[in-house]
Amino acid sequence: GDIALTLGNINDVGLIEIYETVLNRAKSMSIDANTNDPDTNNALILAAGYLNDLYTLLGHEAYADAANPTISIDDEGSAATVNTSRFSFEGQVASSLDEELALLRGRSSGLGTGVTVGPAYNRLYWNYTRGINSGEAIYALNYNIKEKVGSSTANGVIDASDAQRMFPQGHGDAYGHYLTALTGYYKLLTNRNFSWPTRPETVTVLGQPVTVDYFDERKFAAAAGNVARTAQQIIALTWRQQYKDDPASGWTHFRDKNPTTSSQGVDEWVSRSTQGSLYHWAVANSLLPVVDNVNTGIQKIDRTTVPEIAELATMAAAFQTTMDSANARLNPLGLSPGAIAFDIAPAKILIDILEGGGASHYQQIAERALTALNNAAGAFNQAAVMTGALRNQENSLDEYNTGLVEQERAYRNELIDLYGRPYSGEIGAG
Repeated sequence: GDIALTLGNINDVGLIEIYETVLNRAKSMSIDANTNDPDTNNALILAAGYLNDLYTLLGHEAYADAANPTISIDDEGSAATVNTSRFSFEGQVASSLDEELALLRGRSSGLGTGVTVGPAYNRLYWNYTRGINSGEAIYALNYNIKEKVGSSTANGVIDASDAQRMFPQGHGDAYGHYLTALTGYYKLLTNRNFSWPTRPETVTVLGQPVTVDYFDERKFAAAAGNVARTAQQIIALTWRQQYKDDPASGWTHFRDKNPTTSSQGVDEWVSRSTQGSLYHWAVANSLLPVVDNVNTGIQKIDRTTVPEIAELATMAAAFQTTMDSANARLNPLGLSPGAIAFDIAPAKILIDILEGGGASHYQQIAERALTALNNAAGAFNQAAVMTGALRNQENSLDEYNTGLVEQERAYRNELIDLYGRPYSGEIGAG
């Protein structure tokens, strides 16, 4: 909801709330009041673009969290990675696959925990669930939960309140964040008094006008592409989760058992994702001319300068391919049940039969499997290195901020030693 735009709220309230309030207030004074002014519309798009940037950051964080299975801990001042089958939200979800899906799409409303209660809503809760073996320790170590010196949650115990301070919206739901990144734009586009100005703006820098383009059309198309890309990953994981290697199983297992509340089956996800990509593609095209043959540089804004539009059409085709593959009873790898790889070297088999020292069918496939496994291990280790580097940076920043707070407290205590405390009548206004 809207907040009071006061100086105190600059430090106490998040940027999302501030820009939401600015956008809503500006709408109420312009397009909601039957006014259609190009300069005002530019300002409205700017506010919606800032909200798009902030929600896209949250979506990127959740998407990267889902894609990174590494578990990091602090080891003598540096970050180390533990190879384990344990996962951070063990206890809240049944498996690491369920965790990855929750980080991508949020929790299902059928789990008993409400998805309409803030601040977590359908995202994963901070995993302080008081279970001896429920992943709480893994969660606290992996997300580097700490107390902040001087904060309201600093009580000598690292608990869920500290985790909420660090991750105030809970964890996950990349799809929802990306979708919300588009909401500000659609709030404007669905208003009859709003016209989208397809042109750059002029801002004043030290008294001089400078032409800039905030690439709002590209931001819209890129946010729509993020929604489709996340949906593609969700569909692949849901297909893997719901797949049954039985031709007689029909199609019902690819549908949600309770579609009135969550609609989380492969069928529902392909339907909504394809339809959403079509809508976003149509809207993005409607904002832009086909070709601008007059302007150049950042002033040239047309469908050729927004390459993300083509990605939406590609994603829609990929969704159809996924549905066709599932309908053809292929497994999530795209292979028929019981399929055997035959793209092998016949000469090696012949040498193995006649002379020995060649490579049989099994040996060739085993070598390829080993190569693929080594590639996966390399990617895993690289992800661990990058995660460790980010964690070390986070630890350094936390130590620096803690040092500043403690130094400030030491100066304050020293002043009290020198001058004493003020009388009660000398504290407060006046």
